[in-house]
Amino acid sequence: ASQGRHFKTDPLDLVKHSERIEKHTVPTIDTDALAQYLEEIAQEAANLINRDSKQEFLYKNPNGWQQKKLYYNVKKFYQKTGVTKMDSSKDIDSTSSNSISFAAPSSSTSSEELEIKLEPWSLIEDFKFPSVVHQINEFIQTWELSSATKFVVIALDKIEHIPLFGKRYYVEAHFSKPTPKCPNPLAVAKVYFQINVSHLLPSDYPVNVTYKFESYKSQFYAMGALKISSNKFQRYYIDSILHMKLSFYAELCECRNPLKPLEKRKKSEESEAFSIGDYFFCLHVTSSHFVVYWTQKCF
Repeated sequence: ASQGRHFKTDPLDLVKHSERIEKHTVPTIDTDALAQYLEEIAQEAANLINRDSKQEFLYKNPNGWQQKKLYYNVKKFYQKTGVTKMDSSKDIDSTSSNSISFAAPSSSTSSEELEIKLEPWSLIEDFKFPSVVHQINEFIQTWELSSATKFVVIALDKIEHIPLFGKRYYVEAHFSKPTPKCPNPLAVAKVYFQINVSHLLPSDYPVNVTYKFESYKSQFYAMGALKISSNKFQRYYIDSILHMKLSFYAELCECRNPLKPLEKRKKSEESEAFSIGDYFFCLHVTSSHFVVYWTQKCF
């Protein structure tokens, strides 16, 4: 009889169970305390968002959601709509996969490609500093720079811990226009990159890469809704920086030129140029102060 109770339900047990449920009192919920708790959570989230006004650590996922979920959900959707072929040449598990492609059936010989673009930047869960430095190098290669412009990407040994938000890594890119006469150019334009790895976002978000041009305060974004789609505006900033520096160095060279007419200078000012080793020095004296400039020889 005891074994049968494991397979058959006694009606008396059902009655006793229902009586126990009726006698069981559900604790009342303190709605005011719950509302206050939710209000505190919302207020804390709002404070974090306001503190990150530049959206460096808190931002929308430009990929929508996790790559694998995107892959399988879109696959399932297009299978229902008649998609019969998928591009299997790209491994969705690979972090280097920047798109997901599907081929829709067509009555013609050519098939229509349905492609979903993904951000090329590493995900937070897969973040490796050397890999993102390499991605920055590839990102700069997409810029339409002036002819003869060369650049080098330098990874800085500097990590900044941002309390509550995450970590920030630093990278610099140096641009110049070397010539056969001056292979080591005097003027170098610098672009400062920041790699922001958030501790608050899900691990399937890409890292946020921002950059600034030397002597300019504007910050630009390499991904997401704040990214400028054009690849030409970078040339303006880089060429402007190089032009300003070369113009300044040209004035220094005029300062050391003994053939320059002195009538063009103010009577209250005197300048004298001299060289020591591989450097030129220019001493500019006025009635109130004096300034010393120097530059390296390029020949």
